[in-house]
Amino acid sequence: MPPAVGRNAAPKTFTVDDGPWPGTDVRVGAPAHVRYALVFARAVEAERADRGGPSVRALARALGVPHNTLGRALSGDVVPDLVTVAAVEAALGRRLLPAPAARPDGP
Repeated sequence: MPPAVGRNAAPKTFTVDDGPWPGTDVRVGAPAHVRYALVFARAVEAERADRGGPSVRALARALGVPHNTLGRALSGDVVPDLVTVAAVEAALGRRLLPAPAARPDGP
């Protein structure tokens, strides 16, 4: 498969050797938003496992987000939007995404 390009490419198209999302790493040089999408999907899948593996629909209901939005983010079809990330973080009471790295020349 040719490398995905552009901001609208599905995050899962940036995986190493077309591995399964989110269980693989992304290619070197993948856009930063793809890495954030991977971190989000892994964190939510870990939460899902901690809850005994509920369906995406049941987890989405418990977290207060649309199931289709959560499902598409977990499958690597889309980068989760800030509304979804904020809602999931608020429902879980913790950060899912890392804080941005501090710039060496200041904020």
